[in-house]
Amino acid sequence: MRLSVERPGVRGRAGAVAASVAIIVGTLVAAPISPASAGPVGTIPDELASGPEGTVVAWGYDRAGQSTVPVGLSGVVAVAGGFWHSLALKGDGTVVAWGDDSVGQSAVPVGLSGVVAVAAGAAHSLALKGDGTVVAWGNDDFGQLTMPGGLSGVVAVAAGTYHSLALQGDGTVVAWGDDDFGQSTVPSGLSGVVAVAAGDSHSLALTGDGTVVAWGDDSVGQSTVPVGLSGVVAVAAGAAHSLALTGDGSVTAWGSDGGGPSTVPRDLSGVVAVAAGDSHSLALTGDGSVTAWGSDARGQSSVPNALSGVVAVAAGGFHSLVIVEEKSEPCAVGTHSATGAEPCAPADPGHYVATVGATSQTACAAGTYQDQAGQVSCTLAGRGFHVPTAGATSQTECAAGTTTLVTGAAVCVVTVRSLSGVIVEYFGGVKGGASALIAKAWVIASVSSPQARAGVLKAFTKQVAASVGKPLTTQQAEHLVQLATQL
Repeated sequence: MRLSVERPGVRGRAGAVAASVAIIVGTLVAAPISPASAGPVGTIPDELASGPEGTVVAWGYDRAGQSTVPVGLSGVVAVAGGFWHSLALKGDGTVVAWGDDSVGQSAVPVGLSGVVAVAAGAAHSLALKGDGTVVAWGNDDFGQLTMPGGLSGVVAVAAGTYHSLALQGDGTVVAWGDDDFGQSTVPSGLSGVVAVAAGDSHSLALTGDGTVVAWGDDSVGQSTVPVGLSGVVAVAAGAAHSLALTGDGSVTAWGSDGGGPSTVPRDLSGVVAVAAGDSHSLALTGDGSVTAWGSDARGQSSVPNALSGVVAVAAGGFHSLVIVEEKSEPCAVGTHSATGAEPCAPADPGHYVATVGATSQTACAAGTYQDQAGQVSCTLAGRGFHVPTAGATSQTECAAGTTTLVTGAAVCVVTVRSLSGVIVEYFGGVKGGASALIAKAWVIASVSSPQARAGVLKAFTKQVAASVGKPLTTQQAEHLVQLATQL
């Protein structure tokens, strides 16, 4: 059966609408995945609570504005589609709804927060909170909002046309609402469940061993799970068809094929998430692209051109929703962040960032400093100044009696006022030998190799000592070389 396109959610079954469950994929991978990724029993899956944040793209039927995404909506981690309304869960735990609100299905309860998952039925909405409780709003003609007393410890929810499902932490399922076809009569002894999905009048449960259990309406085979189906990691339920994603990235479908929602494209592979609408199906592949098949009467299977970077999919009655991960710009030079992308922080004084997309800042080396934030390099200490430590924000003037003869010095050396002063102080009465020694100093200054320079400087020190008849330290000899090259 099909839900009337004219009046959704009103009392008196007119047909079906898919209950869409957003499958959040924290990291998209094309490699095989295991049943455990569907969510361990007893915990709320991490990917629901902290999936990648993004923006929403919607297409298909838009009569009530269900495909008109609110301007500026961002930071979304999960989406769900009802018949004529849509839901978005934001990373801060709040919910945004848009589209039809004729029975309050888009009127999010004031103050609702701490939400980790959402589901949408024909005209009702469910929100699972981090404390394991469920909040429901919208149409309650069939008791789809009237939860069993004491319901708690819930780790997942699903919404059918007029019924609701809750998966508890102990792996059992609770159902309420319309039960005309037994869709709310959970099979006795069902346990070890890790995921649930709800269609118009049937329900699905995925167990931890990768098998699927179905109950409710089976008029077109939607509850007849294919024999031998195993290794399932996710399920979705449309109006009267069902989808199962297996760990090898392939999709199996069964049930109604009116419009083709159960005819999986032959070349489809590498799937990481699935969703089912009234009579169409969606598959998200590991490369972030979306494939749709089935009815396209309302454009619900016409995936927008160039759509990419998708991290989650959901399907409403005749519309489709996806989350596109928000791509931040890389940090500019002078800035950095833990991820190398926005939001970025300027480099601290005493530090610099010279590359784009940096994940850290670099401290200025000794002999350099930076007194400004957000810089791409450091400043050499001036002559007569020094910077003894890394990460400095200023340079320090040399003490009296010391100086630096070059820029970028980490230490100051003993001051000799002039070359003649050096000759008088170190060479005494040696007159003719001074010029030769100075010439030798120039030769030393031209030697670039540290090892070669050290050897030549040692010989020069001995030469000076022999010429003046007094010892000369290596530091004094180096000082002479520096002075000679400055004259």
